[in-house]
Order: sequence, then structure tokens, then C-alpha cells
Amino acid sequence: TPQSGLENGTPGQINRYADFSNGSRYTTVAGPNLNNWTLSVWFKKPFATSTNHSSRYYVIGSVGTKGDLLYLDRNSSSGAYQWGVYDQNGSTEPGTFRFSTLSDAWHHMTVVASGSTTSLYIDGNYVDQVSIKTSGSVSYLGASVDNHGSSSNGQSFGTQLDELKLF
Repeated sequence: TPQSGLENGTPGQINRYADFSNGSRYTTVAGPNLNNWTLSVWFKKPFATSTNHSSRYYVIGSVGTKGDLLYLDRNSSSGAYQWGVYDQNGSTEPGTFRFSTLSDAWHHMTVVASGSTTSLYIDGNYVDQVSIKTSGSVSYLGASVDNHGSSSNGQSFGTQLDELKLF
């Protein structure tokens, strides 16, 4: 269910996109319960700036009451928009890939959580892996369980998303 003024528009990469560039935008989801899972989505760079997205973190989706499927840290010490995973137990592990290295255009991202790891693919290429995985019942897409819908510190993914699939 779209929340906080979530808008859509054209052209997306395939058809219409959902606009998560405002930090308070997100959508609620009823389940599924994830163990091993894959997320596939088109996203558009550049990401929103602090003008309408004041949070340090940009989150693609979350599970339960704690845990992010994938987050981007725009203020990381090793470079802007470094990715990572925050699991349902409160542990976090940043990867080494930086989304700031990508051109300002549409890109395809696939995130694969299997066994005890999460792997990241960009535009069909394997780019990184962390030795942590989030599992549980999906609660939000396009945002974190932390501060979802907050106009002052919302943690949406901070850009346009298209063709998001989670299985």
C-alpha cells in the first residue's frame, strides 16, 4: 500500500516508476516470510540530496521490526553511497562497493541472500558480497522500518524505482 504521498510517473525504465526520492515515501507490504531470497529492481541515479532526503541512510526494504534488505550509507568513511546489510538481530556489515561509482542513469540491481551471505549484482555483473543476511517477514518496500514516513529523517531509497520484484 503506497504511503506518504508515494507518486509514480513516466518514463520509467520499463513503463511507470515509483518515486521514493522524498525520504518519507514508502509502501507497506504484508509478508512474505523470507529466508533465502532475491530482490530485482531498476533504480535511477542520481539519488536525492539532503534537500528532500535528510537521512544518512537510503533503504530498499525491511523485515519485521528490525532489519534492512539493503541500505546505502551516503556518509560512509570509505566513500559515498556504500552498500550494506542490517539484519533482524541488529548486526550490520558494510560492503565495499560504492554506488557513487555508477553513472547518472537507470541501473539494474539484483540482491541475492542465500545461506549466510548477501550478494550484490549491478547491471548483470557481480560486484560484492557480505557475510550477513536479513530474514523474516517483509514489512516495507522502499524504506526502512526505522523512521519510515518521517518527514525529518525518513529512510526511503531516495530515487525512482521500477519493476521491483522480491522472491
